[in-house]
Amino acid sequence: MKLDWDPEIDTPATVAVIGGGPVGVEAALYARFLGYFVMLFDARRVGSRLVRWGSLAMQVPFGEATTSLGLAALEAQGVADKLPDADSLISYRDYIDRYVTPVAKSDLLEDCIHINSPVVSISRAHFRKCQPASMATRSEDEFRLVLDGKVRGEFTQLADIVLDCSGAGRLPAGIGPGGGMAVGQTALSQYFEVGPRDLHDRDRDRFVGKHTVQFGAGPVAAHNAVQFIALASENPNTKLTWVIPRGSTRDDWLRTVASVSSDLAIEVNIILTGDSIEVVHIDAWGAESLSRDANGRWHIKLLVGEEDTADLEADTILVTDMSDAWDFINGLGVELCSDRKLTVRSSKWLSTQTGSELEITPESFITSEPHYYVLGSKSVGGDQRFSFHHARQQIQQVFGLIGGRADLDVYQTVLQQRTS
Repeated sequence: MKLDWDPEIDTPATVAVIGGGPVGVEAALYARFLGYFVMLFDARRVGSRLVRWGSLAMQVPFGEATTSLGLAALEAQGVADKLPDADSLISYRDYIDRYVTPVAKSDLLEDCIHINSPVVSISRAHFRKCQPASMATRSEDEFRLVLDGKVRGEFTQLADIVLDCSGAGRLPAGIGPGGGMAVGQTALSQYFEVGPRDLHDRDRDRFVGKHTVQFGAGPVAAHNAVQFIALASENPNTKLTWVIPRGSTRDDWLRTVASVSSDLAIEVNIILTGDSIEVVHIDAWGAESLSRDANGRWHIKLLVGEEDTADLEADTILVTDMSDAWDFINGLGVELCSDRKLTVRSSKWLSTQTGSELEITPESFITSEPHYYVLGSKSVGGDQRFSFHHARQQIQQVFGLIGGRADLDVYQTVLQQRTS
C-alpha cells in the first residue's frame, strides 16, 4: 500500500507500547527481539483486564494462545517445563499468571514494563494537530507521551513509534433508554464499576455484602451474574439486581453466551427463569435518572414500561455494555492528525462457510497518524471476533512494515531454531 510517509525506522528506535495485555506484551517482546528500545505502559498491571474473567475457561487451547517467541523467552528463564499442555483449556487467570506475566518478567522485557502508569496524553513533540500539512515532515517528529505514574507522579516519555495495544475497552455506555445517557450519568459515571469483574479474588471485597445493580446483556454480564450467585452463598447480604435492556433479543444474546461457555448459558438460564434467589433480573428500557447521596448510596429510577417506572437503591452500579463512541485514545487529551483525533482504517472481513473470518492486512492497524499503530481487538472494534492468531499476524506485519521487510517473521525464525 502507498503511504504519504516512510514507515521504516531502524533500530535502536524507541517503541512505546500502550497496554499490558497479551497483545501488548507480545508486541513488546517482538520489538525487543529485533533490537528496539521498548517501554510498555499499563494503567494497572500486566493482564489485569483478562484476569477479571477469573476462572472462566479460555475459548482456545493453551498452545494457540502462545507463540514460539514467548515460549523461547520462558525456556531461557528455565520455567517452560511448568507450563500447561498445549491442548489444555485453562482459565483466563491461569493464562495470565502462568504465561503472560512470566513472559513480561523475562530478561528481554523486565526492565521495559511500567505498571500503574496510565497514559494521560499523546502528541507530537513539536507539531500541533494536523500541522504541518506534509505527512513526511510530521512523521520525522517524535511522539510525546505524558504519563501518571503511581510512584513517579506525572512524567513524559518521547517515542519514535507508538503501538496502541490497549484493547477494546470503552467508557461506559449510556444506561438510559435506547442506550442514551441517564439523567445524572455524565457527572457520575466515574463511580461506575465497568466490565468483567473477578469476584472470586481481586474484586471480591468491593461487592461482598453489598447490593449491586448491573446494566447490560451478553457474555460479560452473564459471567458477572453467575459469580454473584457464588458470592451470595458465602455472604447472604450480597445481592445483584440485573437490569436487562428491553429490545434486546434474549435468544440472540443467550446464543452468544453459549458460544463462550455452554455451562455459563445454563447457569444464566436459571437466573432468567426466576429460580435464583441471589440474583434477580428486571427487563427495563433503561435508567431514566440516577443520583448518589453523601454516603455513596445510589438512587436509580428505571423505565420499565412505556411510562411505568421503578425505583431502586444500590451500593454499586456495574455496567457491562461498552460504547463504540469513545475509545481509549479519544478518552485522552490526544493531539494527533485527524479531525477525529485518531482514525483507524476499517478492516476487511471475508464471509466463509465457517462464518466471518478476519483478513489481517496493514489497513487493519495503520492510522492517519504516521508511526501510530493500533493492534489487537481495538483495531477491528470490540464486537468483532479477534483471536490470538490475528494478533500474531498483526505484530509480524507491523514490524515487517517498520523494518522494511515484508517477509520478516521472527516467529518462524525462532520456531526453526527451537525445533532444529
